[in-house]
Amino acid sequence: MNKHSVFRTAAIVVALALLGGAAAFCILTKNLNRTVIAADNKGLGPENRRECEDAEVYTKIGGRKTGGTKVKDKNASGGAVAGSTGGKYFLFKDAPEANIIHIAYASHNTSTIQALIRYPDSEEFIPLCAIDFSTSNSWEMNSSYIAVSPSAYIPEGSDIMLRPSVDVNLDYLFFTFENANAGAKVPDGTVNADSLSNQAEEDIMAPYGKVLKLAAGSSFTANVPDGGQFNVLSVSYSSASGAVLSVGISAADGDNACIDSDRFELGATALRSYAEAGMRLPAFKNGDKLTITCESGELRIAYIKPAYAPESPAVNIGKLPSGSGRLTVNLDGTWSVDAAPCMEWNVPESVPELFFANTVPIPGLWGDAAYPLGSYSSSTNSSI
Repeated sequence: MNKHSVFRTAAIVVALALLGGAAAFCILTKNLNRTVIAADNKGLGPENRRECEDAEVYTKIGGRKTGGTKVKDKNASGGAVAGSTGGKYFLFKDAPEANIIHIAYASHNTSTIQALIRYPDSEEFIPLCAIDFSTSNSWEMNSSYIAVSPSAYIPEGSDIMLRPSVDVNLDYLFFTFENANAGAKVPDGTVNADSLSNQAEEDIMAPYGKVLKLAAGSSFTANVPDGGQFNVLSVSYSSASGAVLSVGISAADGDNACIDSDRFELGATALRSYAEAGMRLPAFKNGDKLTITCESGELRIAYIKPAYAPESPAVNIGKLPSGSGRLTVNLDGTWSVDAAPCMEWNVPESVPELFFANTVPIPGLWGDAAYPLGSYSSSTNSSI
């Protein structure tokens, strides 16, 4: 550890002492080249760690092996790193059960590393997640950092493929299995599984830690929370093969008649991963009851959240200007983000043909959307 690192570490220790222990622990982005301990003690052993310079390297999935990526670095954990990595595929076989990948790296670039997975019973790699990394302002591991993946389930025995989009020197990676949502507060207006039913079960992968399992023909009823008038219901769910839901609304006033809504098809999710689907419904309000039925398939529901999405006008452009002409279209207002127009962009079959209930004010900011759209660099976490 160099002199500057010692001073930085000492400053953090002093700061924590002054806080009187208010923080239980602090995650350092600076890589001190030591083992990180997972909350449930999974991820401690050497079987969970891989040296990146020892990985099999390919020019493409199913392509030929290549070499020339091993570069000596006295500050690296094994005395070497994987270099010239941009666009190449690095294979790590037989991963332990995990849901987080940690990667020690050094780079002058800021970009992402695509992670793909081949399940033990499969022959093909499919996307797992995107891992963001920021510049360490050096190619040497004495100034390295740790990049941490979003939570994504990895069954024991799976093979992991990493593809950096640009050059980044990779030292080592390790897997942990931890509750990434431990202690997360349920936002107002969100009804989590624990509040939906006393039959909710623990699931370390689920937002807020519990899920309600539904098989074909099973249902549950939920009271609409405070918040006024709604016309959209978002559902956080996990389903290995997809499912079909129907939603009935029983008004709090009147004759309690159930207003039937259309059935909604939910696309398959990655194994034990959760997606959010938005469903437009007839107007409902606080005090009404929602009856949600699984018509076919099986799924786990982590939470439901009602919202209001105003109708948005359409903009039709009949004729484009020619030559150097310019067309100006006034987009001021609040616009809904609809998945339907994306069909012409070859959206994967795993994406359900659902109304995506989100609104974005124009002029406005990415962060002003009714539902978070994720970061610019990790758009794979977006529901679009």
